[in-house]
Amino acid sequence: MGLIEKFFGKVVYLDTAPLIYFIEGNLKYLKSIFEANDRGDFLFVTSAITITEVLSFPNTFRDRNLVKMYDQVFYNSKTLAVLPVGFSEARTAAEYRVTHRLKTPDALHLATAFGYRADFFFTNDFDFHGKSPVALINLDVWLKKKK
Repeated sequence: MGLIEKFFGKVVYLDTAPLIYFIEGNLKYLKSIFEANDRGDFLFVTSAITITEVLSFPNTFRDRNLVKMYDQVFYNSKTLAVLPVGFSEARTAAEYRVTHRLKTPDALHLATAFGYRADFFFTNDFDFHGKSPVALINLDVWLKKKK
């Protein structure tokens, strides 16, 4: 079963790296996944923290065009929901920091995915291996299987 078929009808938490790779055109393999998402085959969700993470680099270099590209994705997508981080997610993240030794942003991402009942956590970060209460899909591992 391919990744798109696995995601069909599901809620997929989108970590920062796969989004950056897609928007900045680094991985052609992601195009089909994002096209399936645009068709409404599944829903991407992410945390408000993702906005901070993806905009830091273009803001550092005053790349207004890249900032606009990200803004369009966040404001115009009907198949990408940006989730707030509330008290419950913050409390869970504090536990994940201690039990899994995660950095604060990673713990918040994971807690948000869990709190909003995502079916999958799509990331390129190996720090989550063996620590995610949500089914983990690692981009690098998936790409190696694809070859």
